[in-house]
Amino acid sequence: MLFRIYKGAPSMNRFLPHRPLYCLLILSALVTFSSGCTYMKAGRIAKEGERELVQGNFDSAIKMLETAKGIAPDAPYARGLLGEAYLRSHRPDDAWVEFCAAIYQPTEHTKIYRTSIWTGDAHESYIQHNVMFNKHEKRAFAGFSTLWNAYKRSGTIRLGARKADITASLGQPNRIIKMDNAYHRGRPDEVYALAYIYGVNTIFFLDDQAVQIRELVYESGSLSYKWLK
Repeated sequence: MLFRIYKGAPSMNRFLPHRPLYCLLILSALVTFSSGCTYMKAGRIAKEGERELVQGNFDSAIKMLETAKGIAPDAPYARGLLGEAYLRSHRPDDAWVEFCAAIYQPTEHTKIYRTSIWTGDAHESYIQHNVMFNKHEKRAFAGFSTLWNAYKRSGTIRLGARKADITASLGQPNRIIKMDNAYHRGRPDEVYALAYIYGVNTIFFLDDQAVQIRELVYESGSLSYKWLK
């Protein structure tokens, strides 16, 4: 015999990780690979949609970009282009939703501070922000700013506006943060302020009225936050 099998020969299982852990690692790798393929497929379709958009074929662009969004809903590149296609097709409400989704950065809302609101004046350090845009998000931010400013000109976004009126036009925000330890007009009873985050801008509500509005603006080649007055 060329090969002799010894009863006491070591099993290869000794050199492999624990089986459940090994299976978990394999599954994790497969999921990661699948996710990468999904984004690549969505990216290819979005590129085709962008070409249609540049050529002015808005209906075709919307169809392709909606397909890309369906494949990868959290891909800012596809969402931003879809917002632009909607805007050029005179669908500002749909465009607004896409622009907000494209530039919203949930990981940047990392630290929430206790805030006191006295007669509508809020401390600026309520949420720590460090907004950085890539080139696709900058494009989406431009569309977002166009619509945000249009809402301001129409009087929809303003201090004193009712929450119901704002949400009727802007829809539901990307995130709602409940601000604790907030006091209004010196009242001793604790009330809560709500921070409604749309994209990268925030509207504070107290007693169902907008008492502070914080917006990101692009001036002199840089981004900075300002309070709406």
